[in-house]
Amino acid sequence: MKLKLSLLFLCLIALLWSCPSDDYRYVALGGSRYSSTTIPRQTYNADNFFWGTWISMADGTAYNMQEQKVSVGDKLYWYKSGTSGDTLVAADLGKFVKQSDSVIINNSIPYFRQGGANLEYKVRVVGFSDGRAGATAIPLKNTKVKTQSETYVSYTKDATTDASGDVTLIMPTVNDVQTITVEKKDGGSVVVPNVKIETNNSNIGTIAVVEDGDYSLKVYGNVTNKDDGYMYARSDKWYDMTLTIKNISDVEAGKSFADISSDDIMMRSAGSIDISRQVTIPSMASGLSLEIPIQVMCQTVENSYIDALIKVNITNPGKGKVWEDCISLRFYEGQYVWTVAADADIVKADAVLNGFIVYPDGNSQFFKANKGGSAIIRVPSFKKDESYLMVFSGATVEGALSNSTEMYFDVIEGYYQSLSVKKDTANLTFGEPNYTEQTAKEISGKCDFEAYLDKGAIKNFKIYGTSVVPYSN
Repeated sequence: MKLKLSLLFLCLIALLWSCPSDDYRYVALGGSRYSSTTIPRQTYNADNFFWGTWISMADGTAYNMQEQKVSVGDKLYWYKSGTSGDTLVAADLGKFVKQSDSVIINNSIPYFRQGGANLEYKVRVVGFSDGRAGATAIPLKNTKVKTQSETYVSYTKDATTDASGDVTLIMPTVNDVQTITVEKKDGGSVVVPNVKIETNNSNIGTIAVVEDGDYSLKVYGNVTNKDDGYMYARSDKWYDMTLTIKNISDVEAGKSFADISSDDIMMRSAGSIDISRQVTIPSMASGLSLEIPIQVMCQTVENSYIDALIKVNITNPGKGKVWEDCISLRFYEGQYVWTVAADADIVKADAVLNGFIVYPDGNSQFFKANKGGSAIIRVPSFKKDESYLMVFSGATVEGALSNSTEMYFDVIEGYYQSLSVKKDTANLTFGEPNYTEQTAKEISGKCDFEAYLDKGAIKNFKIYGTSVVPYSN
């Protein structure tokens, strides 16, 4: 009987130890009774460099690196012993090692960061002259501001406003959500939740600090129908946006007014609230919001892109307080287009050239061109002096980069439906060293080059867009 109980005990421990839950349950057996207790999982925290989404060069699979685990589709893999600094070890996935700010390596396969890291954004903090009725908003200098990530609970930063009331804050990844806390001089604080940004150097507007018993409102904006995550100068499309005005104070906000305008883009109402006239904001309890559906359009942009502002002037009529908040929207002039063609000498019909193009803002796009075929790559038009990183590797044969296929490839700026590889062997270099991200081969001017990818090689090229074309999907 004791032998059976011991075997049962070992089986239960083995089963529960493999359980994917956050904690393990320890079962103690004795006689005909058992007791149980929960043993917390041994956790290992990844350095915040690894946080965010990474895309595998081998097949384009997304890996979402979190603080203590990585998700791939609907599967979770917890970090293990050995996770520290520039190294991350995940159960069943192996060791990931930092190679550069935007590349990690696992089993010789590179993974590229999807979206930027350590993105900066600006907010202005204002107050009012001693809280008097009719007071004008003034910048609050030397005011402490704290950010707390809602995505990565261990991430928090402190900063102080400058003489203009401005402060620059940082999000560790593009998909982060943060809460901003502004300390009041006489104690207490103003808390702004659910702050999100999508581009570096974003402007999230103004935080109004008021005396106890008064209320403060904050403006948010969310566009729901972007084109591949971006907005473009298009005369044929209105982008749908929800402009939200939220009561961020602890008390009820009385009836207020908002004047909504923009010097940069076209706007129109998309619901029952007419934004061409002063908008009445009804009384709202703490934490409640007024959502205003609008549509925005930018027909023309010069010099690659524009950071357009929607200005929202808010009036608290009871105290005569007025302050300006804003929403920043980036519109791109159009796109740069490159065509990549691939070919190989081998008979293997399903040989594929894998590639990445990394944008100046840190976002990236995975692409592949089949042997004898081509791929059309469209990217948003950043400044002409801002480079894109174009990276190539051969098709992986058996899961290791060292087995990848040797391939020829041609790259030319513009759209070419039937581009084929020239295979100009007299002018190609074979067996040359890999171009790393740091030593990427720079292609100045309009892109038009041919190269050869050796077995197991990775090639990096620094390229520039020269001709902006209208957006097309």
